[in-house]
Amino acid sequence: MKYIRQEHKERKEVYYFEVDDDNVALRQATQIDNKLIVSNRPFDKLHFFLTDQEVCSTIEEEIEKAEFELVWNTGVEPFKENWNRTVQTISIGQEIQGFMEIFYPQGIIINFNNVTFGLTDYWDVRNNTEPDYFKVRQKVRGTVKGFDNSNLWVILDNCKVMIESVSQKNGNIT
Repeated sequence: MKYIRQEHKERKEVYYFEVDDDNVALRQATQIDNKLIVSNRPFDKLHFFLTDQEVCSTIEEEIEKAEFELVWNTGVEPFKENWNRTVQTISIGQEIQGFMEIFYPQGIIINFNNVTFGLTDYWDVRNNTEPDYFKVRQKVRGTVKGFDNSNLWVILDNCKVMIESVSQKNGNIT
């Protein structure tokens, strides 16, 4: 992994990235004015924020992992109280359901209640789903495999897409 800082002075924005060997962003923290947005949660209750482009090497400044983690942990701090409740109420092996929120390099982000999110393997779901139903807002059910305490995600295994979809406006199952 590499850790990168990019500053855009004219827009008063600073980007922090954790990237893999192909410069694909896996985690991103973005400082805009006095607001810190992290890529593991929607920043406005609707939109996730992770670059879908290779992180440009011409304007980057490589930083230490510790600097990135400090910024990241500051960004996820407001979500930790809910995360601690989640970890106490959900157990490994439990079956839970949510809906596919977004496709990330790590897999499919699952939205359980607009506050708690999870991750499941993209190809496991893709290979077991009819094309018409493999899209965001589709309801899924899976088994809790573990917890990602860095991203505050519930890790799911054996996810299956249900035929029902979710209303874009309010998150209700239809």
